[in-house]
Amino acid sequence: MKQGLVILSLVALCGLFFWRVLTPHAPDRLTFAEGDFTQHFYSFVRYHALRWHSGTPFPQWNPYNHAGDPFLANVQFAVFYPPRWLTLTLLGADGLTQDEFQLEVIAHYALASITMFAFLRVVTSSSTSGVIGGVLYAYSGFMVGYPMLQPSILSAMAWLPLVLLGVHQSVHGAPSQALRWLVLGSISLALAVLAGHPQTAVQIGYLSAIYLAFSAYRARLSLWQAAWRLLLLGGLALALSAAQVLPTLEFIRTSYRATVENYAEKSLGFGIQQWLQVFLPGQFGIWSPLYLGVVGGVLGLVGLATARGAARLWLVLVVLGLWLSLGAGSFLYDAAYLGLPLASWFRQQERIANVVVFGLIMLACEALDRILRGQTDAEANAWQRGLWAFSAAGLGLALLTHSLRSSEDDALVQTLLTTAAHGAVLALWYAWQRSYGGTTWQKALPLLGLIVLDLFTFGTRSPNFVPNDSRHAPHIPGIFAPLATPIEDIRWRVDGASGLRGYAVLAQVPDIYGTGPISLESIASLRTLPVDRMWEVLSVRYVSTSDTMPQGLAFRELAQDVNDVGEVFRLYELLDPRPLAHLVYDARTALDNPLFARQIMSDPRVNLREMAVTLAPIPLDLPVTPPELREVTALETGPERWSMRVATGANALLTVSLPYYNGWRASIDGQDVPIIPTYVGLISVPLRPGEHDVVLEFSSPTAQLGVTISGLALALSVGVLALGKRFGLGQTLLRPGEEVVQNMG
Repeated sequence: MKQGLVILSLVALCGLFFWRVLTPHAPDRLTFAEGDFTQHFYSFVRYHALRWHSGTPFPQWNPYNHAGDPFLANVQFAVFYPPRWLTLTLLGADGLTQDEFQLEVIAHYALASITMFAFLRVVTSSSTSGVIGGVLYAYSGFMVGYPMLQPSILSAMAWLPLVLLGVHQSVHGAPSQALRWLVLGSISLALAVLAGHPQTAVQIGYLSAIYLAFSAYRARLSLWQAAWRLLLLGGLALALSAAQVLPTLEFIRTSYRATVENYAEKSLGFGIQQWLQVFLPGQFGIWSPLYLGVVGGVLGLVGLATARGAARLWLVLVVLGLWLSLGAGSFLYDAAYLGLPLASWFRQQERIANVVVFGLIMLACEALDRILRGQTDAEANAWQRGLWAFSAAGLGLALLTHSLRSSEDDALVQTLLTTAAHGAVLALWYAWQRSYGGTTWQKALPLLGLIVLDLFTFGTRSPNFVPNDSRHAPHIPGIFAPLATPIEDIRWRVDGASGLRGYAVLAQVPDIYGTGPISLESIASLRTLPVDRMWEVLSVRYVSTSDTMPQGLAFRELAQDVNDVGEVFRLYELLDPRPLAHLVYDARTALDNPLFARQIMSDPRVNLREMAVTLAPIPLDLPVTPPELREVTALETGPERWSMRVATGANALLTVSLPYYNGWRASIDGQDVPIIPTYVGLISVPLRPGEHDVVLEFSSPTAQLGVTISGLALALSVGVLALGKRFGLGQTLLRPGEEVVQNMG
């Protein structure tokens, strides 16, 4: 088949898989299920769209989440991911809808199938294997499981085949083109990083390095030849993604997760019975990430059992991946946790299933190639017996399970019967293709149809899809609608823990809680204070709770409602909330000791409205007694810039309910002044008597450095791609007389 027709066919298959999401007929339309997709990913993409179309394409701060946090620095929001720029340019001018964001996700399924086709077509020299591998990859149980609702995983995985294609061609292609292919691989690896899921990006990085080392060994390249490829692949990818990587690393070092999570929390993974998902989808959890369909599973396991030559790499990776997926269930994970760089950073070890599935697909395509090339009669007879035995085993287990007469096993019986039926069809296809005299593609077309029928039936019946109606829209209780606040007019905050439950960004309500796995440790630590004292320093005016309000507070009950999990809560208004910017004239200092500072703040005898608690010395003496002149006016609170007019009759400390983070700068009457960390993670500015214009601005120096590095790396990459062929840059890195093996066989 011509490549253009193949690509169009793969795009059409993607449209077919998602037809009920794309259909204009409202009664048939489905949408992605509420949860991580709506609460986390869609919420923040919508915030990005709001800022993008208001003239700030790369927003650095988000005032709605966790009392304010560094938006750009959170890698999962994919601020620097180029396909996201395309989404925001074409869509969302009037407010990005969930349906519009879903188009980006759907496009990545088509992209994944196309990139896998491109890789396999080169590696196997077969368009047939490329098409079947592309379908297996894009619609495997892994890809249509949780990555659909956590699209940063999906987006990263869509680029993996292009990374490996660049590596493969740099080793096995023309020597003069080695450098250009590695640049392509590096760009693809950088895109996988920028897609926003660090764990998947690290797994892709390791897989690419292993594939490069193995390919270089098979091609008998020298150590130098392997080393420069590896260094260039990783180094250029990191440089290209530095705009995101550097601020993310800075953010992670100050995050709550970095300080509290340990081995026990990170080592959870599969139970060994979940390996059976290869043929028993839906039996051990909501998703079945190891499922490749019956055809893919059978071919993958045959390839695993008969691996030879280059295929042995995938055998090893599948076995290692399966054992690592057990997490604490295997000591192999302990060894990786202790000895493998970055392995101890991430949770949910079952996500290594992506490597397992990729390896099984490679093995399945290798086994399929052997079938289509023709086999000896002895091999064919063995295959025929094995396929019928597989089908018979499925049928026998179904009958045995049914005979137990347990209604709980009905789903298992159905799965076993389906497996047996697909196994029988596979056996019939195998016998037919042996005698059919058509082309390889004609032989493979019925098999492709069987794969599509199996994977599409399984994938489109997933709980990821729900009716596209108001019942399944993001649940934001109606009583919060009046609290929606433009980003340039925030005057107070909300405790939305019981009511908003992570939907603050979507609701545009400035919440002291939020969503996302990464948040500032300093703000999280304030939650250890008595709740009324936390509300005080964070300038909370509205509280949603199902608990009794603390004694001694002046408040009024506004209404009650039900949150997204059906719990009843009440919304209260505090009648005397602390202003966002407030002058104090007394302070206690807990020098660089956040624990001591929180102990002071927890003491009910300490009036936090009149006394600041700082982590650094104050460079002026405070009078303790407030003067008559004491006011903050003309407060403007943009996302990255706060300004105000302050008048004080004595030395003062201007406390601002704004999380301190590297990049915030303060100026008084146009002159830069130091920021004093106050109330364990908030901002204060020392002031002398008089009237002053105070400005707080946020601009991350780490992000600026990263953007500079990425820009230089991008210019270098473009230059190599444009000029590499003309000047033979790749050839200059090869030693005279060295030969490059042209294939993996």
